[in-house]
Amino acid sequence: MQVVTETDPDLPPLERLSAGLDRYLEYVETPRARLRHRAARGIGSDPEVAAIVEDVRAAMAGRILDDLPLKGPPRPAVRIAVRGWVGFAEAASLEWLERRSSRATSCATCSSRR
Repeated sequence: MQVVTETDPDLPPLERLSAGLDRYLEYVETPRARLRHRAARGIGSDPEVAAIVEDVRAAMAGRILDDLPLKGPPRPAVRIAVRGWVGFAEAASLEWLERRSSRATSCATCSSRR
């Protein structure tokens, strides 16, 4: 999934965020990914599955942190906020799968681009 959601590093940060969200939702929309998401709900306590999910979350958070215009390493509060946002985006994508609003609307909701 990390390769699928990779974006153009030359884009401005907010555009990278939106492009990454769109690619993530495009991935989640595939039948194989839907099956994985549904299966992961039931086997989330499996250590191997949990490690894979954590790696993806950490990579997503890392991309966002790398794009922030910070002077120096991010403070703990910034890291917490970004990790929280990753969880929000994940939960929002599952809701999107169930309710099927437009992908553009879901991306805008998660990135505050309206």
